[in-house]
Amino acid sequence: MNSYARLLVDLTNYQSAEVTFYYKLPSLEGFTPPNDDGWLIVRDTTGSPIGTLAQYNTVVTDWQAESFDLSQFAGQPIVLDWIWMSDSDDEVGDIGGGLYIDDVTVTGMPLSVMAVSPNVRSNDKAYTITITGSGFKTTPAVKIGATSATSVTRVDAAKLTATVPAGLAYGTYNVAITNPGGATAMMYYGFKVSIPGDANGDGTVNIFDLVTVGAAFGSTPASPNWNANADVNGDNLVNIFDLVTVGTNFGGTL
Repeated sequence: MNSYARLLVDLTNYQSAEVTFYYKLPSLEGFTPPNDDGWLIVRDTTGSPIGTLAQYNTVVTDWQAESFDLSQFAGQPIVLDWIWMSDSDDEVGDIGGGLYIDDVTVTGMPLSVMAVSPNVRSNDKAYTITITGSGFKTTPAVKIGATSATSVTRVDAAKLTATVPAGLAYGTYNVAITNPGGATAMMYYGFKVSIPGDANGDGTVNIFDLVTVGAAFGSTPASPNWNANADVNGDNLVNIFDLVTVGTNFGGTL
């Protein structure tokens, strides 16, 4: 007598994941030697096996917790397939045989983009941006609109740096992160290319940009009042050179 319990788990946008559940195996009936076995098999959505996580052939009368790392399968939908195979029809009925599964939970770290800093820059030269989120793998691809960023560096699973090339057309762009394996997350309207000195990204260089730079004046990335957008020349210091950039372009509009 064979039986199955199946769970479809979509890990497409996950960088790591874990399944936890409780199980018990009250009895083994079968012939001698017993031919009763339980398995936890991972399949793709076509039904083909792509991994085996466990085999169960020992009596466990009380509920027991079990957990398995699913990170190797991240980036795709999978099917968790608990299979019970027995040589005896008596495994079902009043004797309480078979493999019991309960309280299945899948948790993990999804791929996401939460912030881009700075999120406004001019197109006069290449600039470095910092992207924060979750689920970043070692070598993700970063795109600003349709343009690939260069020098992508993974700091950790929640932080990347990348270089936006010079010459992008003025406008607002989506920022997309693609992990190896194809999982993609996007921050819509996450980055704006504007004219030099437009620290607040409103398309005009005016008093509000001077105020933005002034509020962060003297700061570096380690400062509590740091504002990457106020560092309009991208040298990691808000100083007189940023005010000069705003002043030189004062009154300019897109």
